[in-house]
Amino acid sequence: MKKYGFVFVIGLLASLMLASCAAPAAVEVAAVTVLKVTSGSTVTELTAEEIKVVGEIEVDYTNKDGETTKYTGTPLKQLLSAVTDASIITFTAKDGYSAEMSGTDLLACDQCILAFQDDGTLRLVMPDQSSKLQVKDLVDITIQ
Repeated sequence: MKKYGFVFVIGLLASLMLASCAAPAAVEVAAVTVLKVTSGSTVTELTAEEIKVVGEIEVDYTNKDGETTKYTGTPLKQLLSAVTDASIITFTAKDGYSAEMSGTDLLACDQCILAFQDDGTLRLVMPDQSSKLQVKDLVDITIQ
């Protein structure tokens, strides 16, 4: 009888060891919203992947000190297809800072992009526009 009990315990231990080696069940990762775009009563929450799929271009931006940096990002006028000449676009940062731009100016700006910074946050890169529009840590765009 003891012999069978010993075999049972060994079998049970072997089963537990094999079960612990099995691949873990797939874990579904929720997409994280990085930008909210509001146009009228429509609110769209975008993930990084949804922004990048629009396409990317490279632009050079020269700051007030004359230093030029190359950025890669999504063209704003392609991302914000709801913008018209009559629109007013408000860009808001995580800290509450906001800046406005006319739809006419945005539609005329082929080099205005939404770029990801190294830490994963978003920033506007707006060559030839006011430095006030270079919003960092962008979280919200409202089109009126």
